[in-house]
Amino acid sequence: MCHVPKGDKPLTFKWSFNGGDVSLLPGLNIMNVGDMGSVLIIPSVTAKHSGNYTCTASNIVARASHHATLNVKVAPIISPFEFDEAVFYGESIQVMCHIPKGDMPLTLKWSFRDRPLERFDAVTITKMGPRSSILAIPSVTEKHSGNYTCTASNTVASTNHTATLNVQGTLDVI
Repeated sequence: MCHVPKGDKPLTFKWSFNGGDVSLLPGLNIMNVGDMGSVLIIPSVTAKHSGNYTCTASNIVARASHHATLNVKVAPIISPFEFDEAVFYGESIQVMCHIPKGDMPLTLKWSFRDRPLERFDAVTITKMGPRSSILAIPSVTEKHSGNYTCTASNTVASTNHTATLNVQGTLDVI
């Protein structure tokens, strides 16, 4: 909001973004509030709205400006993943945890049955750049059945996605 507590009317208000025309940002609304104020409304804030906003109020005598900086931080979003419905003993599986949106730096961690998945028999975790991680099991057994969770964190928030692996069948020993 841009408010002028005193001054001669009529007042004219102009908004700018990073020194340029604020109207270049889609979806913004500017409303006058009485004779002495103006409001810039961003109904759906995204990272592209980060920057410096300036309100300039002027009349026939003078001009005054006020600057404010908006820093929009984006929490991580995980693309959903799942295991095949029917995974049989001895088959190979892999799933990718991919974070298409979210401020850097990101931290990606896997857990199995709500416990950190750091060292677990025959499970490999491979980082694929700063936004993806692949969990792979070359030969599943019944002990691999359960919930696998990928957790993505940044300075804004932490989010997770869980998928259940159901291994069918067992190893028959004769």
